[in-house]
Amino acid sequence: MTIGGIIRGAVPPLSAANKDSRKLKVYKVHKVHKVHKVHKVKSRKMKIERFEDIIAWQKAKDMTVFIYKDFADSKDFGFKDQIQRSSVLVMNNIAEGFERKTNNEFKQFLYIAKGSCGEVRSMLYIAKELNKISESSFNKNVKLTEEISKILSGLIKTL
Repeated sequence: MTIGGIIRGAVPPLSAANKDSRKLKVYKVHKVHKVHKVHKVKSRKMKIERFEDIIAWQKAKDMTVFIYKDFADSKDFGFKDQIQRSSVLVMNNIAEGFERKTNNEFKQFLYIAKGSCGEVRSMLYIAKELNKISESSFNKNVKLTEEISKILSGLIKTL
């Protein structure tokens, strides 16, 4: 959620007339004395035609790139492979679920993506304890996994 930015969420059920896209309600966020207020913008809706337009997928892709770069030189191949696979699963499950074209299937894949995101975060804690990644890399990636999980939770609630 970005202050002064736009939040996308609230995916309604697909109508019979428009099964190939999902509409999102758009919300404007204002910062008021350290309290965030969310105001609904008057009937503006956005269609998501491609999974690449989903913010959670975009952030999951960024996370995957960071994970691959952070562990590129790791000699612990089992650990490296597992955290890389988990990060890829987050973005792939969002994409696969979206392409299924039904909200029930999409929701199920979002739950799987959320679980994989938790797995990445869990492995980041171990990587930090074992000095496999820097403190700044750890903080950046943990923050990103938390953000992705929150976005996925919000999207799941709207389906």
